[in-house]
Amino acid sequence: MTNHDWYIVFSTNVTPGFVTLTVVPTGPSMLLTTVNFGGREEMGHYRVEVPQERGKELRAILTAADVSSLPDPEPSLPTTPFVFVGEGQVGSPPAERRAFPVDAVPDPLVPVLDAVHGLAQELLEHPYRAIRGVAGPIAPVFTPGQDLAVDLTLENIGVAPLVLRNPAGARSAAEVGLQLGVNALSSEGLRGPGALLRFGRDEVARVDQDGATPPADQRSEIELEPGEILQLRMRKPVLMSLGRYDAYVLYRSFIERPDVQRSVLGDLRVSAGTFRFGGSMQNTGS
Repeated sequence: MTNHDWYIVFSTNVTPGFVTLTVVPTGPSMLLTTVNFGGREEMGHYRVEVPQERGKELRAILTAADVSSLPDPEPSLPTTPFVFVGEGQVGSPPAERRAFPVDAVPDPLVPVLDAVHGLAQELLEHPYRAIRGVAGPIAPVFTPGQDLAVDLTLENIGVAPLVLRNPAGARSAAEVGLQLGVNALSSEGLRGPGALLRFGRDEVARVDQDGATPPADQRSEIELEPGEILQLRMRKPVLMSLGRYDAYVLYRSFIERPDVQRSVLGDLRVSAGTFRFGGSMQNTGS
């Protein structure tokens, strides 16, 4: 391989998705995330042209690790997360790809992964086709007999149009792809028993920024221009113990025949703040 036709690829399977970084000496290097990564509530495609010297440094660190000579890892469980490392010639699959359990990475590979993680964090500052989620209950207190309601806003934070799943246009309950996790909180703020609530077709609606519900949206997929948002409201009658809870939303974007160049796919977890079930915030000392 010449100094200009190589690429390095790093990938890790993070349940329920993966993160992949591809570094090239010229043109944009790319980061693809199908789950939360780097402490952010976002996922998608990120890209930026890395200075050639930076790419050469990373390649030199990889060469020094002599990955091909590292011993094979011990057998592990199918659910074990792995990190994959490969180098190849542009236009061809990696000539060799090695895989190691995340919790048993050989010492020579540690400097490589440190450099990769730093570069991946930098790419997160350059979203190309990516979404960010923000969620929260529509009220701080819900009373028995009142639906629990939470809003989720998904924004295209990139510079290119994208396509993603629209739960409000699901054709079946299986296609909704929205769940709400709730955990009881003690008076000291410690998490207790939790539950995962699933939503049916009639329990999710698209809303505007004022909370109004526009006419039913029948599209199971939706295109967002840069800066545009998809705002959803989830409602569900629940029977819960009185007390304080924190919540999070799980959003799954899946498309039957995805245009991989335009689609954002994966599973995003979005914090949804806290709420109280029963009584008032004032009367409960919160």
